[in-house]
Amino acid sequence: MNEAYYVLEDGVKTGPFSYEEVIEQEIGVDTQICTLDTDWQNASYLPEFAEYFESLGYIFPTEENLAGFGWRALAFLIDYFMIGICVMYLAVSQSWIVLPAPTATLESSMKSMFSQRSFQYTELAFAIIFVTYNILFELMPTRGTIGKRLFSMRVVDEDGDRLTFIRSLVRSIGLLTGFNIFGLIIAIVSFFLSKNRQAWYEQVTKTYVVRME
Repeated sequence: MNEAYYVLEDGVKTGPFSYEEVIEQEIGVDTQICTLDTDWQNASYLPEFAEYFESLGYIFPTEENLAGFGWRALAFLIDYFMIGICVMYLAVSQSWIVLPAPTATLESSMKSMFSQRSFQYTELAFAIIFVTYNILFELMPTRGTIGKRLFSMRVVDEDGDRLTFIRSLVRSIGLLTGFNIFGLIIAIVSFFLSKNRQAWYEQVTKTYVVRME
């Protein structure tokens, strides 16, 4: 590559550099770079540096790798099933839910299994475990829950990097709102209306789900 690049270091324009010389400086995704034909912009926005950043573990969201609704729904169901098992085990072990006798009627079974307070405890436990589960796996190098990993998906930010704790927390809380019919409808509609296949909470946090082929 014969392009001449200039790098902004502590507010000072340095260069010109060749492509190889820029790489040797171990630039970051937000390093400001320009050429004779372009204005200052993040290095990650220049296509010729994509391979370099990918070698460092960055996965840039593009039109080609954004995960579709079907794959995401499958991953979500797997995660929900695993979390549900954990919550049910916790609820039974803490006597929030009392399993009914085999001979009990359906009505008496439901009354014996769930009191108003025990149901609230179970809901709270589910919310805490759900958010913690998502944050834990999104902050790991895997960048995605077990369900997403099974289908080669990752959750990344706009720079293709791992999420910060705050971004993951806000995203997970937004995802949690989908556990009621109104929140679910908003999430699905916002996903299909988005050109980047993002639900509303992903648009707010500027996060993306990408699928590696």
